[in-house]
Amino acid sequence: MFAIFSVQFDSMHQLNLAWAKHLLSDEYDLPQPVKLAFSKLLNSFHLIICRLQGTESESELADYHPEKYWLQLENANHRDIELFLMKYDHEQLNELQRALLFQLLRDHSFYLGQLQLLCQQHQIPLLNDQLFKINLDE
Repeated sequence: MFAIFSVQFDSMHQLNLAWAKHLLSDEYDLPQPVKLAFSKLLNSFHLIICRLQGTESESELADYHPEKYWLQLENANHRDIELFLMKYDHEQLNELQRALLFQLLRDHSFYLGQLQLLCQQHQIPLLNDQLFKINLDE
C-alpha cells in the first residue's frame, strides 16, 4: 500500500505541475473561476497534509492564490507529502492516516475534474493527461 501511495502522489505532482505550466502559458487569459479552481486543487492537498502532520493550515479551501505562487505551492505540497510518507511505512500508518491519504486521492480527482470542466466552459484547451496514466505494475 505504501508504494501505491508514493506512486500516486508522484504522478499527481507531475500532473499538477503540467497543469500549472499549461494554464500559466501566455496563450490564455485565465478567468477568475479557473484560477480559483486551480487554487482549490492546491488548497485541498495542503489542508489534508496539515491534518496528517497535526499542523495549522496556512489557507482555507476557497482561498485564491495568485498564479505566480502556483508552482511554489505545488512543490511545497509534494515535498510535505514525501516527508510524511518517509516517516511511515505501510505498517505504521494508523486508520485515520490511511483514510486521509485516500481522501487526498479522491479530493484531487474531484478538484481536477472541476478544473477541467471550467476550462471547457471557458474554451481553454485541456491538458492531454494520457501522458500521466499510472502503471502500478512497475
